Amino acid sequence: MKADGNLQEKWMKLKCWLLMPPSYTCLRMNLHSFSQDEVVSRLQEHLIQVCDESSRPPVAFHPHLPEAVFLRVRSQPLSPENDHRCVIVDVRCGGAVLRGADIFVPGVCGMSASIRAGSTVDVFADVDGKCLRGAKCFDGRVLFIGHGAALLTRKELFGPQAVRDGVAVRMLQRPWGSHPPLPKELRPYLFPQNLPSIVCVRVLDPQPGDSVLDMCAAPGGKTTHIAAMLGGKGLLVAVDRSQTRLSRARDNLVAWGLDKDVRLVAADASDENIREKVGGPFDKVLVDAPCSALGQRPALRVTAKLADVQSFPALQRAILSNAVGLVRLGGVLVYSTCTITTAENEDQVAWLLEHFDCLELEQQSPHMSNCHGLPVPGLHSEQQRRLQRFGFIAGEGVADDTIGFFLAKLRKKALGEKDSVHRDDAE
Repeated sequence: MKADGNLQEKWMKLKCWLLMPPSYTCLRMNLHSFSQDEVVSRLQEHLIQVCDESSRPPVAFHPHLPEAVFLRVRSQPLSPENDHRCVIVDVRCGGAVLRGADIFVPGVCGMSASIRAGSTVDVFADVDGKCLRGAKCFDGRVLFIGHGAALLTRKELFGPQAVRDGVAVRMLQRPWGSHPPLPKELRPYLFPQNLPSIVCVRVLDPQPGDSVLDMCAAPGGKTTHIAAMLGGKGLLVAVDRSQTRLSRARDNLVAWGLDKDVRLVAADASDENIREKVGGPFDKVLVDAPCSALGQRPALRVTAKLADVQSFPALQRAILSNAVGLVRLGGVLVYSTCTITTAENEDQVAWLLEHFDCLELEQQSPHMSNCHGLPVPGLHSEQQRRLQRFGFIAGEGVADDTIGFFLAKLRKKALGEKDSVHRDDAE
């Protein structure tokens, strides 16, 4: 019974951690096109416009990541106040709101009849996805996510001539503080990105003149980072199976003036004939793999089914097998996910080392997580220390105030080269 109680306690801690967004907004600055002073000046001007002095988040920098800037959120106790003026949004919209977005028209499921343009409203997320579009009231399970000001009426949202896009509700307050949304005018200067994703590209360490392959590139956050670090010198090929998602990557590259530095390829990274489309071999290969995304937060509702979660390791191994063949001798392979399962993380690294004698784990720099890899069969203690895990660790509670993320860096050894770390020395 005690073991069951401990398991239940860990599960509840995990659910609470997933529900809450990180206590800061992380932004990557475009230092390829602008100076840090120019970017920060633009950001400060925006914050002065949208926040009063008491709620304006302080701007902070990272000592080891010159491109990263942080807006620390000032949390505040908050509860519903408008019993008859409620807006219901879907869970995807609710998560975006907690990360700092306003409410756009497609995310609105229901709205009270008494709401007019300019009304102050309570905003709730439909946790189970059961609210019918256009509902005036809803008795299902919801989560309160803040106060807002309605910009559109019910008729404008749900009537015969309904508005199809644009902002429906301007958010005023959120339970865990305000993450100020960024306007499109700041897009050339700043890219919202989770801290581990920035660390991921730093671990890959693309240098001017390198040839780099990003095998699962869309929507292009890491691709733009790689391109900026290459500075127009070298080769960058970015692959994604979805042409729609690849278009988003192209838009992000255009916004940062990097679109001419990247070759975008619509292809399936798990296809054994992928080399015919991308070329190679490459100095550095990034596999930011499709995964169960169980580290993403805030997660108002976990929709993944067990069968879906169990399907990812096979897909990841197909992509990784191709990646190994696309790395040149002496080159680097970085594997990352935004999930917390060992089956998609440490177990995959152990599988790589077992099936590809040419690979060895490398120490990562920078190593910014508070945790190393978890123990699994096939990885000894020194190898575990060469891995990075961000976020929630079941046995230790919360390790980092980030999303859940995993990072491994492997090097493809030259013929006849021995491992730098031997099992006997590490035990």
